[in-house]
Amino acid sequence: MANQSLIIGWDKQTVVALAGTAATGIVRVGAHALFDWPEQTMPTQTPVQAGQWLRKQLDAAGIRETEAVISLPREDAVLRHLELPDVPDDELPEIVRLQAATKSSLPPDQMLIDFLPLPSVHNSQQRRVLVATIPKSLAETLRKTLTAAGLELTGIGLGSLGVAELGCRSATPAYGRALLVLNLGYNRLELDLVQDGQLLTTNSAYFDADRLSPAVIQAEINRTLVATQQKLGEVSIGALVAFCGPEQQPYLAALRERYGETLHVIDPLNSTLLQATPAIASTEHASLWTGPIGLLLNRSAGRLAGIDFLNPRKPVVKRDNRLLRYAAIGGGVAVAIALGLFGFYSHLSNLDEELADLKRQHQDLTNELKAAAPMLTAKQELDAWLARDLHLVAELDRFQQTLPGTGLTILNQFQLDAANPNPKNPPQYTASGFAVDRRSVEEAQAEFAARGFKVPPITLKQNRLDEAYPTAFTLVMEQPAPIAGQAAKTTPQTPIR
Repeated sequence: MANQSLIIGWDKQTVVALAGTAATGIVRVGAHALFDWPEQTMPTQTPVQAGQWLRKQLDAAGIRETEAVISLPREDAVLRHLELPDVPDDELPEIVRLQAATKSSLPPDQMLIDFLPLPSVHNSQQRRVLVATIPKSLAETLRKTLTAAGLELTGIGLGSLGVAELGCRSATPAYGRALLVLNLGYNRLELDLVQDGQLLTTNSAYFDADRLSPAVIQAEINRTLVATQQKLGEVSIGALVAFCGPEQQPYLAALRERYGETLHVIDPLNSTLLQATPAIASTEHASLWTGPIGLLLNRSAGRLAGIDFLNPRKPVVKRDNRLLRYAAIGGGVAVAIALGLFGFYSHLSNLDEELADLKRQHQDLTNELKAAAPMLTAKQELDAWLARDLHLVAELDRFQQTLPGTGLTILNQFQLDAANPNPKNPPQYTASGFAVDRRSVEEAQAEFAARGFKVPPITLKQNRLDEAYPTAFTLVMEQPAPIAGQAAKTTPQTPIR
């Protein structure tokens, strides 16, 4: 099968792997495998040995791919709802990164971050996002294990997104109402809330297999709804999709009585969205396949925005003063925090491997600081400009009213030079035009001086293009100090010619 992708569901104990395609909206799986990690070769303890063992399992299953995407369980990531300023979409990644760093217990350089935009609130001055973070150490463990297995790690996603993706393709609630998606295993329940094509939240819970009951399932649903409504407001369930194997379906009888026809119970291994050759045997581990199957579909032709910790959303390179202000302020804080943490952690270990890693971190932070320097300078210049409170239209109005009337002078160019960042230095005007005679220009010069302008000697030339205005002049002046309490005019008046 050409152009296959390998998705590995990375559960702490049981791992599933499937190689397939999903370009047409149907997941077609060629080779697949399910196995448990041996106790003596756990990736967190011996990643190299675990990778070598993984390679043997993949070879036995006929999986020959050289690249892999990891599907993590919900509990391996920390998810938070954040409220941010109402900024454009291309500015969100940088703002989210800075805000997430202040909320996390991990230093910024020790975690990977991605996020999902949430539905906007009418007449709100804030944006809401769902931020997901994982420790960078987890990503390094995954990379070392896959490298030992002869695989390149190309992405790290959340199985919850895959479950939600399959749910969106299995039922569609009315507009404005939410879809509740359950993924039920023999000792684990995962819940996703989706509304208007966006994932609102995702949650998971473990319990003893003998304690599974309809009451436990309903309690977890209620807990998720209450927590979501506290963050995002009222949420109304319009449809419910439950993925589970045949062993768990009897526990959903109470949900069927409550939700009626809006409840759709689906065995993920017998779904119309899946074609597997050979077929995947339906077992009590059926729920472990839901996330990887849906993640393969999400990454190929997803209806929902995805999360990838290795390839997160990045800001668009765009000249925008607001982005400079946010990045300069937040970037300075983030760099200061990261540098402080680097100084603290650099002396904790003298092992060669950790020391080399700390040196790489130091170089990354130095590059960030150098990259932020132009933004800091731009912010300072922007603040100085705003502090001067210049009104070009009002200044042009005042300038034209000072010129002699009755058509003695014509102003054809007006320039306000406010490049000096020091607010104490007044801006400089450069005005040029034509006059009927030299005396008119000298009278204008005297009038400007009387009004407080600092007027150096005037430059006069001959105008050969208009006999009625033979004198060309250029005025270079400094603005007088504004009069306290005087309102700026905004409607220019043109002298009569």
